[in-house]
Amino acid sequence: MGQDKAKLPFGESSLLAYQAQKLHDCGLFAQIFVSTKEPRTPLCGTEQILDDTALSSPLVGLHSALSRSPSVLNFVLAVDCPFVQISTIETLLDMATNAQTDAIFCADSAHLHPLIGIYRKSALAGIQTMLARHILRLQAITQFCTFQILHCSPNQMTNCNTPQDYQKAQKLLGEIYGR
Repeated sequence: MGQDKAKLPFGESSLLAYQAQKLHDCGLFAQIFVSTKEPRTPLCGTEQILDDTALSSPLVGLHSALSRSPSVLNFVLAVDCPFVQISTIETLLDMATNAQTDAIFCADSAHLHPLIGIYRKSALAGIQTMLARHILRLQAITQFCTFQILHCSPNQMTNCNTPQDYQKAQKLLGEIYGR
């Protein structure tokens, strides 16, 4: 989009603040980390994890977060996907309890969403291989990690990759909250 999506206005705050508040309020997580390239003002008790390399890819943030997280299971949510429902997160967590895979991703009818899911620490081996080979396209993670898929509604998977997507998300937010 050419700008920092985390800082985009969303509702009464920013996309990042909206996501942090949602995860804080749901009470499912003892710790909430924000993976970022640059230091940010902490939100809702979040802790920052700075990217561990200058490469520009969501894969770098995923690697940084998984490397530093003390948890074996880690929920990952892209800042630009604000409509993932708490019930979906609960389902992912339930699935992960018995899963023998490195990750569980959400998918809609058209796309896999690897930045909405649960990752085990075991996924680090595949991610490190990708980074070593300079394979930065996140969708390629399916070739390096074992995974399961949770199918979700397209509205939950709405993201803000383009200005048009962002406007669509703003409109959907208004419909949800009657604004």
